Amino acid sequence: MRSPLIADALRSLAAPREPVDWVAATAPLDGPDADGFLALVATHRLQAALHDACDRAGRPVDGRIAQRVADDRVLRLRASGVLDAAAAAFDERAIPWVAFKGPVVASMLPRPELRGFNDLDLLVARDRFGDAIDALVSVGAEELNRNWDPYVDHVVGEVPIEMASVPIDLHWHVIGLGRTRADVAFDPAAMLARRRGVRVGERDVPAFDPVDQLLHLATHAGLSGATRLDQLRDIGAVVLGASIDWPTFIARARDARVARLVGHTLDRAAIAVGVPVDDGVLVDLAGSSLRRRRRFDGDGVTSLRRFGVHWRRDGVAATARSIARSVGAMGPALPGRPRGWDFADPQSVLYHDRPSGGPQRRLEFLAMVEGSA
Repeated sequence: MRSPLIADALRSLAAPREPVDWVAATAPLDGPDADGFLALVATHRLQAALHDACDRAGRPVDGRIAQRVADDRVLRLRASGVLDAAAAAFDERAIPWVAFKGPVVASMLPRPELRGFNDLDLLVARDRFGDAIDALVSVGAEELNRNWDPYVDHVVGEVPIEMASVPIDLHWHVIGLGRTRADVAFDPAAMLARRRGVRVGERDVPAFDPVDQLLHLATHAGLSGATRLDQLRDIGAVVLGASIDWPTFIARARDARVARLVGHTLDRAAIAVGVPVDDGVLVDLAGSSLRRRRRFDGDGVTSLRRFGVHWRRDGVAATARSIARSVGAMGPALPGRPRGWDFADPQSVLYHDRPSGGPQRRLEFLAMVEGSA
């Protein structure tokens, strides 16, 4: 779907700063592709922005959009209380931690309520991971995972927790799978050491420093192909809302072996939603391949291709592995082998409610994480 009207509307909805052109943002609702436009709004998780645009333009709101926004508001209220409880539990036990993505990034947008989120992402010190799980359980959380064999086999960087109906992804690493971490070199301990307070609602929450926050968001988006506009808007929120030391950013990106990946991701954010990043920074990160990728991006909004960014890795071997995995994932699923990595998907490798391994493998996982295995 390459309608210029839809592309302009999505750009308006994903703009990381005000003012938004409310007329342009809602114009496709009057056209023949209104259902396709609503599907794209859902794909890019821009329902709250469209709801707000309809209100401001004096238009009725589609029932599906209204329900999603209502659900987001309930989750936001619950998440606020859960974040308070988690903070108290971690601080009482002197566990180093940060919140990232979700409400932290939302707080940097001109209107935080227009950035929905499905869960809370919390990173804790690796050597205190078991203590952190116990701390959350002590204040009413439930440890969900029963599927320990693949968590050990794939050296998974997080576990699913739930508290007051709010999903919590409790991380010991910011990269989820061991095979992905083999090609990058983030240092969560250093990121925790550089943490600082960010105002989220009525409280200060420990969060990554601006460079680490942007580096993680750009890497996270890039590993997903940098095709979702809400992720590119998040990048814009940090670039516009924090003072980024670009030489430090470039140095950390190279140290983490994600310079090409984040360079192409930032370039997409600049083209798609207007994030202001200097061309010199982009070239330093991504090199001369920027122009080639731009030719494949079409209108830069509705025809973005995952491989255009995902395959841009630091080093020939890492690039080859990325391409091989992507091509393999395009083929049919083998009988009896689940696909995907979503904790909540019954068909995924890591589905939390598929019993495997039992308590012994859980202990093995925690020992592996904490460095005692």
